[in-house]
Amino acid sequence: MNLVPLTQPVSGRAVYSLADQAFDFVPTDPGEVAARRGSPASLALDTVLIEVGMPNGILLYVWGYSPRSSWLSVPGRPEGAVDGVVMVDEPALGPSGSVSIRRDRSDPAEVWWTQFDPESGWCRITRGGADGRLTRIATDTVIGTDDTGITSMWLKPTFVR
Repeated sequence: MNLVPLTQPVSGRAVYSLADQAFDFVPTDPGEVAARRGSPASLALDTVLIEVGMPNGILLYVWGYSPRSSWLSVPGRPEGAVDGVVMVDEPALGPSGSVSIRRDRSDPAEVWWTQFDPESGWCRITRGGADGRLTRIATDTVIGTDDTGITSMWLKPTFVR
């Protein structure tokens, strides 16, 4: 998976539906998302997904089921995140499909969990370890990466009923 930072994040807001126990993204301009999306595909971390615009591989936003009862209370913020775009080159990713980021389900390092800082409002979906780079791909949505690929997803959602 190759990661290439570009420049402009998607404008909108991350939301978390308490009733659905799920993240979603509400774009400011649906046309902007449609222009980047092309044929949509997703990268999956179990039930949480990163929407990917195809064929260019631009990461757009995060969505999906994440029961709040499983979140760990851990302080944290994506300090030093820069606005940009992250692109993935994932040969198995095709239009209207989903590819799991977890490569080896038996490897404990490939287990992803959600941390939540109630003071800052930031959620971090991570497999642990440090983020080498933090790129804000959408309003209140940051992707952590290192030379191995995606290391985390940070969201600061608005909670809705």
